[in-house]
Amino acid sequence: MSNGDKRPELFGFFHEETFTTAREAADARGRMTEFAVRWNYRLTKIYTEKAGEEPQAFEALRAAVKRDGAAVVVPSGAHLAPYGSVADLVKELEQASGVPVLCSEPVEAQ
Repeated sequence: MSNGDKRPELFGFFHEETFTTAREAADARGRMTEFAVRWNYRLTKIYTEKAGEEPQAFEALRAAVKRDGAAVVVPSGAHLAPYGSVADLVKELEQASGVPVLCSEPVEAQ
């Protein structure tokens, strides 16, 4: 993408342990990319927390959102749950970016 791309920046995030297979993780990446295109965002990075590691990717996401003010997309709130209260984390990320945290996965009706 060119430096003149005026679409808003978007960071993706997911926690690998939320998926049962590598294929599910790859599919989630694809859906984040499709989400960005559909809603006219520029997906610049997907932060991926690896199973069994310290929360390096989440902390890097947190710092990047505070620094750049980019929107965040996750497959679901379950990907934020390992780091504390989902509601509190969503609020923190939304305040830093000025944009609601977005969900790339379809929400199924109950």
